[in-house]
Amino acid sequence: MVQRILVAVDGSESSDKALEYAARTAKAEKADLTILAVVEPEHPKVHTLPADETPSYDEKERERLKQVLKDDAQKVKAKSASVQVEMKLMFGIPVEEISRECREGEYNLVVVGSRGISGIKGIILGSVSKGVADTAPCPVLIVK
Repeated sequence: MVQRILVAVDGSESSDKALEYAARTAKAEKADLTILAVVEPEHPKVHTLPADETPSYDEKERERLKQVLKDDAQKVKAKSASVQVEMKLMFGIPVEEISRECREGEYNLVVVGSRGISGIKGIILGSVSKGVADTAPCPVLIVK
C-alpha cells in the first residue's frame, strides 16, 4: 500500500505529467503527496569545489521554482482536495537531493518525469530520472 508519494518537479511539461500521475495515485491510495523542486548550483560540479568554497545558486531560478511549487500544489488541491500536499524546495544536485529526501522521508513511491528542462546539460550530466531510479531506496515511476 502506498502511503507517502514524492514527486519531483521543475516546471517542465514532463514534470507536469509526473505531478498529474502522482496526484491521481495519491487520491486513489489516500496517500500523502510531497512536491519537491531542487535548485541546482550555478557550478554543476559542486562536489569538485574546494572545501572552503560555498556553491552559489541563481536567485531567479530559486524564485521560479518556488512559484512552480505553489502552482503545482494549487493544481493538486483543485483536482484532489482530499490529498494532503507538502511542498519542499531543496538546494543541490537533483539526483542526490531527491534520493536523500526519499530515504529520509520514508516514501513508498517516487514519481519523476522522463525529461526535464535541462536540455543539453542533462545529456552531459546524465538523466535525473535515471539517477533517481538507480539510487532511490523505493520504487521509482518515470512518467513519459
